[in-house]
Amino acid sequence: MKVLVINAGSSSLKYQLLDTGSQNVLAKGLCERIGIDGKFTYKAPGKAVVDARDVAMPTHSEAIQTVLNALVDPENGVIASMKEIDAVGHRVVHGGETFAHSVRIDGQVLSAMEEKGYVFASAKVEMVPQNYVALSDEGDIKNMEKLIDNMEDNDDVQNVWHNWDN
Repeated sequence: MKVLVINAGSSSLKYQLLDTGSQNVLAKGLCERIGIDGKFTYKAPGKAVVDARDVAMPTHSEAIQTVLNALVDPENGVIASMKEIDAVGHRVVHGGETFAHSVRIDGQVLSAMEEKGYVFASAKVEMVPQNYVALSDEGDIKNMEKLIDNMEDNDDVQNVWHNWDN
C-alpha cells in the first residue's frame, strides 16, 4: 500500500510517499514559502534531487499539485499514476481533549472538528489538457463517444478526462 503523508503548515507543506509493504520512503520533500515566492524540494532514491527550486505557489492548492506532478513525472517520478496512491494521511495538530490520539477522519470526526470551528475546503485535482484534438470524421466521432460512454459506465474507472474538442 502506498500512502502519501502530508504535514501542511501556514506557509509550508512537507510530504512523504511511503510503501507500507516494504516500509520504504519512495519520495519526500518540502514546499516552503507558500504564498510568498515558493520553493520546492523533492528527493527520491535513485532519482535526480530537486533542491529549493523556485515554483509559484500562491496557495496550498498549487503546492500539492506541484508535489503530485513530481510524483508522476515520467523521468523523475516514483509512480506512474496517482491511482497508485492508496491513502492520504494528514496531521491535524489541535485535536484538543476531543482527539488525543490518531483517528480515522470520518463524518463524526469532521462534525466534531466543525463544532470546534474548523473550516474545510477542497482542492479538487482535475486533468486539464494542454492541447485539444478536433474530430471531423463522423465515424471517429461515434467511436469516441462510444469509448467515453463505456469508460464512464465501467465501475473500475473513477474519472474520465479527454482532450477531444467536441
